[in-house]
Amino acid sequence: TVYPNLNSDGSIKNIYVNEHLINSDKKDSISDLTDLENIKNINSNRQFLLDNNRITWESKGEDIFFQGTTKKELPIGEEVTYKLASKVYEQANAANQAAGEANTTEDKKDDVKEADFEEK
Repeated sequence: TVYPNLNSDGSIKNIYVNEHLINSDKKDSISDLTDLENIKNINSNRQFLLDNNRITWESKGEDIFFQGTTKKELPIGEEVTYKLASKVYEQANAANQAAGEANTTEDKKDDVKEADFEEK
């Protein structure tokens, strides 16, 4: 699963990737290929070895859940728009508004997803 974190202007701040390696054969170690950086195990304290792009986990019969970061480009782009009472604001101005705000994000396919908030 890929989780991009965006800056307030819609640019990408960082991208996290969560991986799940299924150990159906209950092996003591599991190997996989990865190009992730800053890798950490998120479900146990099992250690890993990284040799080029091959990661080998000390799994002891368990599944492994790990997280890392990537610098690869996402297959979609995001545009962030700030609205208040149907008026669109620049990001800097939106942060200074005293009332509630609503944000929309738009991907390259021009599908708009809206979040509505009540004004205070």
